[in-house]
Amino acid sequence: MVEAGTDARVTAADGASVLHFGPWDAEPPGDGRYGPPAPGPRQVHVIGPGGTYAAVEPGRDTRMFVDSSCDTCRITLFFTGRDSEYVSSRHSHSADELMVLVGGEVRFGSRRLQAGDAVAVAGGYRYGFRSGPKGFAFLNYRRDASEQTIDGDVARPEGGAAHGLTLVNDIR
Repeated sequence: MVEAGTDARVTAADGASVLHFGPWDAEPPGDGRYGPPAPGPRQVHVIGPGGTYAAVEPGRDTRMFVDSSCDTCRITLFFTGRDSEYVSSRHSHSADELMVLVGGEVRFGSRRLQAGDAVAVAGGYRYGFRSGPKGFAFLNYRRDASEQTIDGDVARPEGGAAHGLTLVNDIR
């Protein structure tokens, strides 16, 4: 993960897919749960395929690569997937999100997404999704810390530690 304003040279192995995420607004976020990013030099975080936090169990694989808790950035990027049909609860997130489907399929109402498709969801928008019979896998990007509200319940913080995922690699 390369923070904005950092000089970095990145190479990818043959066959690798490179996705570039970033906000349209150049101003860093300042009103999320952790406040604005700290001033000072930006960083390059090298995070392996295991992520920083993970929940891996039969039928589920979730890996947080960054969860907005870095001192100098507020990005969240995670992978999540199921290997069989899954129906999410109706929920919302306080931050805008971008989801890129990397495997399987999901339906948002009548819209069907397949691997390679992406969807942007505005912060505060309540939605749910249903996967195809063989499950789904997607990457999720948010530019700031977020809170989740499930089925109109109380908002709760999001992130690796907040969701009780296992610490795999501490990047701080």
